[in-house]
This record gives sequence, structure tokens and C-alpha cells, in this order.
Amino acid sequence: MLMGDERPGIVHRLDRETSGLIVVAKTGDAMEGLREAFRERRVEKTYLAVVLGAPEWDERLLDWDLVDGTGDRRGWREAGEPGGERRQEARTGVEVVERGGLASLVVCRPESGRRHQIRVHLFAAGHGIVGDKLYRERGASGLGADAPEVRRHMLHAVALAFEHPVSGEAFEFEWPPPEDMGRVIDWVSGA
Repeated sequence: MLMGDERPGIVHRLDRETSGLIVVAKTGDAMEGLREAFRERRVEKTYLAVVLGAPEWDERLLDWDLVDGTGDRRGWREAGEPGGERRQEARTGVEVVERGGLASLVVCRPESGRRHQIRVHLFAAGHGIVGDKLYRERGASGLGADAPEVRRHMLHAVALAFEHPVSGEAFEFEWPPPEDMGRVIDWVSGA
């Protein structure tokens, strides 16, 4: 089943509450080629995230394997000591764009494409995504009372770049964050 009945042409996925760009193939050949490009990490993905706190670093590579945490409420967690657990290599480049008092805006560039990867990595780095219901400290409320309302995690797929699998033409797409995330970004920057 190349294209699927419920998700015709959908090449990859985003977590349920993550907004932003996804790739849709129009033909079977394009679908096959695009899936291969994602598997072989030939697609450049860029995300914006609003995270709790102010990272002490400007740029950082989060290079931690993900471990299957099936018994955990989250599903995935960062790797600890080597063991018999199912592990997946995962790397995410993170750059701080703006630091606020309670939250900061970061750009994330995942080198791999694991489920929940950015969310797990940022949480493990001590800066969980604002509004994330799974990857956060228990009881953490997140932002102060003067902050905009947050109903989902503040993660947005802002840009994708890849070569068309049939023509070889280079494509770059960008899409701005939706209004709810825009309000939180403005709040972080003090606008």
C-alpha cells in the first residue's frame, strides 16, 4: 500500500500537537523517493520551539540515543546506561534565538527523525517545550500568570529543504508559526 487510504501521499508525520510543514507526494515514484530521502537524512528540517528557562549555551548538539520507554508514560526517553533496551540513534542541533525570563525561543535541526526526538532531547537538556504534556517535570506549570494561554506544545516545523526525487530540482519551503505560538513568541521577546 504505497499511498494509503487514510493518508494518501503523506510522506512523514509530525507529533499530534506540532504545527507546520509536512511533505505530500503526488505520485508513487515521488512518494518512494521522498521516503528514501527522509530515511537517508537528505531532507533538512528546521523547527522553532519555545522552551522553559534560558539555556546557558548559544548552540548545542544534543547527541543522545532514544530508548524505548514502553513502560514509561512518555513512550521514549533519553539513553542512560547501555542495556538490553531498544535504542535509536538521535541527534538534534539547537540554537538559541531569544532568551526570556521564564522561556526562550530556539531553532532545532534534527539530523535524524525519531518519534518525539526534539521533545525528548530538549527535556533531557533541562529545557522542555512549553505546553508539552508528556515531556515535563511533574507539576511544572510552565509560564507565569501574565503569559498567553498555551493549549498545546510550542513546537513548529518552520522549514523543509530537499531535492525532488524525480526531477532533482531543489525545493525549500517555509511556513510561519500559527497565531497561538506567535503570541507566546512575542511574550518571550517582550513585544
